[in-house]
Amino acid sequence: MYGLLILIQTYSLKYVTAFDKNLTDNLTFLTERAIVNGYAAPHRPFYVSLNNIGYCGGAIISQNHVLTAAHCVPDMSTIEVIYGDFTSSTGRRRGVVGSIVSHKDFDKDTGKNDIAIIRLSQPVPSINVIPLCSKSYRDHLIAVCGMGSTIGGQEIVAENLQEVKLQETDCAKYKASNTSQICLVGNRKDSCAGDSGGPAYPLSGGNNKPICLYGVISFGSQKCKGWGVYTRVSYYSDWIKNNMS
Repeated sequence: MYGLLILIQTYSLKYVTAFDKNLTDNLTFLTERAIVNGYAAPHRPFYVSLNNIGYCGGAIISQNHVLTAAHCVPDMSTIEVIYGDFTSSTGRRRGVVGSIVSHKDFDKDTGKNDIAIIRLSQPVPSINVIPLCSKSYRDHLIAVCGMGSTIGGQEIVAENLQEVKLQETDCAKYKASNTSQICLVGNRKDSCAGDSGGPAYPLSGGNNKPICLYGVISFGSQKCKGWGVYTRVSYYSDWIKNNMS
């Protein structure tokens, strides 16, 4: 079992853990993670930033709800959600406050049940909503996006939304569950400092458009070396529906 150190800073919450020595490097909850070796993302209207900073993201799953990671909102009852155009620093964005419902069985030591819903105080436009995935997309390219560090191990926040395409792999190597979690890998490509809670989504073969929300960014390699573990959205479909009221 591995321990947890919580560092609370102005505008950010960071979780750093010492991981099992059988793995090659340390595990970090992805409030320390953003996109490495990605590219400027096209407009992803479902993406949100929490508190207008790059340390956690989320995805709009209905006009009144955002899905994020439980470790992004520890012991919090409300939070501001920023949505809009993140393709440039001048993109139009709006903020709305929401109340938080975290999974009661979230385990800080293992990352299991790392999922939370934000119930928005005001509805957002329906065009911003991404549907939930209900099946496996293991044979698809999976994209993730975020606005945190673009260099592993450094807190360099991206000026605009970044995206990277990754491939699903077996979770056994990373001591995660293939049932409730998704493991994504890339050749020197990864999510990194600042992407926690953000979306993972399969891309359609023809036009690379997002199909549905597949995973929620949870934890991975501390230095962003090409692997990460994501909460599997379809596994939590009943929990999500039951907590959207």
